[in-house]
Amino acid sequence: MVFCLCIPGSMGDAYYMIEAPSLGNGIDLLARRECLWNHALESSGHGVWEHDYTRPEGSRDYYSDQWRRMRGLTATQELQPADYDLRNRLHPDDLERVLDMTRQQNSGELKDISIEYRERRPDGSDMWVLARGKVTGFDPQGKPVHIVGTDVDITALKDDEARRATEQEQIYSQHLRLLEEAQRKAEQNAFRESIWRQAVGGAGYGVWSYTVDYSGPKPETNVIFASDEWFHIRGANTSQHELHEMDIWLDRIHPDDREYVEASVNRRLTNEEREVSFEFRELHAQGHWVWILARGTAADFDEQGRPTRIIGIDIDISSVKAEEERRAEEAGRIYRQHLDVLQQSNLIAEEARREAQMLAPIAPATGLPNRRKFKERVDELLEEGAYFTIYLIDLDYFKNVNDIHGHAAGDHVLKHSASRLREAIGDDGFVARLGGDEFGAVIVHKDKCCPQRIALTASRIVSSINCPIPMGDLILNVGASLGASSHPADATDYDTLLQHADMALYKVKAGERGRLVMYTAAMGLEKHEKAKLESDLRYAIESEKIVPWFQPIMSSGVAKPDKVEILARWKNGDLDVPPDKFIEVAEHIGMLPQLTASILRQSCEIARHWSDIALSMNITAREACDPATPLRILDTLSKCEFPPHRLEIEITEQALIKDLEAARQVAASLRSVGIKVYIDDFGEGYAGIGYLRDLDIDGIKIDRSCVKDICNNEHAALFLKSLLLMASTLGCKTVAEGIETQDVWLKAVELGCDFGQGYYFSRPLPAKDVPQFMQLSPELVSGRVIAFSRP
Repeated sequence: MVFCLCIPGSMGDAYYMIEAPSLGNGIDLLARRECLWNHALESSGHGVWEHDYTRPEGSRDYYSDQWRRMRGLTATQELQPADYDLRNRLHPDDLERVLDMTRQQNSGELKDISIEYRERRPDGSDMWVLARGKVTGFDPQGKPVHIVGTDVDITALKDDEARRATEQEQIYSQHLRLLEEAQRKAEQNAFRESIWRQAVGGAGYGVWSYTVDYSGPKPETNVIFASDEWFHIRGANTSQHELHEMDIWLDRIHPDDREYVEASVNRRLTNEEREVSFEFRELHAQGHWVWILARGTAADFDEQGRPTRIIGIDIDISSVKAEEERRAEEAGRIYRQHLDVLQQSNLIAEEARREAQMLAPIAPATGLPNRRKFKERVDELLEEGAYFTIYLIDLDYFKNVNDIHGHAAGDHVLKHSASRLREAIGDDGFVARLGGDEFGAVIVHKDKCCPQRIALTASRIVSSINCPIPMGDLILNVGASLGASSHPADATDYDTLLQHADMALYKVKAGERGRLVMYTAAMGLEKHEKAKLESDLRYAIESEKIVPWFQPIMSSGVAKPDKVEILARWKNGDLDVPPDKFIEVAEHIGMLPQLTASILRQSCEIARHWSDIALSMNITAREACDPATPLRILDTLSKCEFPPHRLEIEITEQALIKDLEAARQVAASLRSVGIKVYIDDFGEGYAGIGYLRDLDIDGIKIDRSCVKDICNNEHAALFLKSLLLMASTLGCKTVAEGIETQDVWLKAVELGCDFGQGYYFSRPLPAKDVPQFMQLSPELVSGRVIAFSRP
């Protein structure tokens, strides 16, 4: 036997074909009904109930298994009288409304009911219920005697509606705060509307608003408002209302921009993006093209979350575009001119230099043989099968002499250093100038290479070069660093010997200078590993394998994160590469700007969904002194449509030491567009207070060395308090780094610190764990250390 059952639902009626065993004509009606309903429940998720007042007391009410499961009851659990009483189950705000509708149905005033209400489960949790009921039988007096219905748990739907409402409100508030501020200030003014329009029009903003109708096969738009400035931008009259119509407007878009504009509008209509911002060219009434920047956001939504009203502004950016084009053309022309001249000059100079090097065996500034003669001497020794050692000698601090005292002083130092090298090497050795401030030397051993002799010769070289060099009234000082390799122990050909000596010299220059380092096989392996790391890093940056993690920065006012610091993390295979290592390598191979842009872009895309949480990012000393850094950062923010006021840039004291004036200009450029600037690790060095005086910044991040002992060292507490007071007097916010215990945090707050950061609150978190951290209660955050995932 097959039954057809119709189940009403929030998305429309559902029909079910149910096969039940053949029961015969004598089966009890109740059994048939229970079979039918139980099958329906398995498919629909509806909890079925029935009130039959024709049956004896105690057997009038029926509640299905699904109805019981919704409320946390078992199928066999016997309902108590209190369970039937709505007063024990319903939310107080919904009780009277439900009771009134139930009374109307029981009296016969309503045959059908549909109502939503909140109900308390036995475990104490609340759920939203959609209840539908229908009177199916009446007594002779017209009073209902048989009522059936269904309950559906719509808690998830209600939660989703609340979430969407919150998101819509946040977006609306964020994008319309300028207009709302103007309206609030003019709230008591009878001319509020005219003042608002004058303010927006005076700023050159063309305000518009349109509605969206989804009843047809495709969304239809209808402009309900466009300000006078909107028409003025297009050179049109305010009576030309046809300009509002979507098709007519699109026809005026430049052919090269139309596809892009339509795609941008569709992303807004299909709710792919809640905010849109795009630039395009539109035909002006006088026949020329005008560049327009359009920004729009949804103000109202339908039940499916689709935007039904969109508001925004248009800005005429024609002058900006014209200036950009003029500057680009001028810069390109000048660049091409300079490049042509420079390339020609370089070709001529390089050719002349090569010819001079080939023809002249002696370097003129020093009187020493050049690189060609050095190679000839080494090749002779190789042919003889001699035991010998090659030294590569680099003059330390020579660049300072040139920069401070000029090239004449530099030539003077080179000449004297050459003479001292000849004397230190002796008559049985060979010395040459290889180029710049680099020299080469060879000593020959009678038998196998003697380490003691190699070290002694190097010691004589270092001592002789370290002696001051007089020049008139000046005393010039340089030093010497040496790298060496020996034949045949380290290599058997010229190029490899030189390469190995250069590796050793690089090792010296990377550490303590003024000494000798001999080549070892480990250096070759280290160079190989370094080359592999550089290759892996290039790939990781290009494919965005280096990802941002985030460490919360807590406000002293509330125990919720006010901002997060961006920390780069790279897992190269099974190896976690330390940030200081791969950042140094990225700087060395010239990919630091790409790495910074990648981490910032990923962070902005992630943080767009984190309400008003700000991002804080550290940049290197080189970036902090690079005039192009603000442009690169602003370009990334623009592409991500991330507001600049939600970004903070941390500049280290090393950057200020490197070039204070360049760092000052970079900081000023960042702050001019709304990006905040902090000095990082403040108090670690000795010149921080002077920089705080000289720089126009927003705040300081106080180094953990100034924070960790404030609870058990009175002088440390007084020092921190003086820093906080000084920063506050200058209008700077303060962040205490290295907060690891509750006592330290409470003491820092007591002394006047604005923000705190450290393991007490949280270790750095991957992006997926940040929303979970934000939802923690204030007591949980301030009461213990949070550690979701270890970096």
